[in-house]
Amino acid sequence: MLLGGSNSTIKFGLKSGLLDDISSNHSLGASSSIQNLFAIKANVNALKETDVIVSESNVNDIHNLFYTRYTKETIVSNIHFLYEELWLTGKRVVIILLPLYRLKPNFPSKEEIDSINSVHRSLAEKFGFEMVDLTKSFDQCDIKGTDIKFLMSDYIHPINSFMYCLGVNIKEYLSRTRKLS
Repeated sequence: MLLGGSNSTIKFGLKSGLLDDISSNHSLGASSSIQNLFAIKANVNALKETDVIVSESNVNDIHNLFYTRYTKETIVSNIHFLYEELWLTGKRVVIILLPLYRLKPNFPSKEEIDSINSVHRSLAEKFGFEMVDLTKSFDQCDIKGTDIKFLMSDYIHPINSFMYCLGVNIKEYLSRTRKLS
């Protein structure tokens, strides 16, 4: 089951790379943790048919600090609700943290971005979920400036081919590790 925002729905992106390994796609543009929670609750039958859930919502959780009147406390609470529900499914869960770059002065600060991502990281660890942390990878590689234009189509969307390769790599990892389980 794939849960996420536009980064999961873009044609020839993540969902295309995951094809054949994800039984159902419940991604919807601009989906934050609360929408992913709703997708789990609303699709109980699809959930029964899957053995793995891939979820990405950090970019839209952060986005909600800028575009909605949600408080940081509400967003953090929604993330907690999502992770608890993911854990209750008893399914294997892969969390993807995608990079987001500040372009506007009143956009959430680096500290706010890092704090939301930290909530995702700590809850993934608490519940034993697997994580693909691209935010940390991009930071460690110091990808910014002109270089970022080669990987990001805009401030919230890695280019399609990058997301496709990510999906293929996750699919191969899941296939390999299923045999070991």
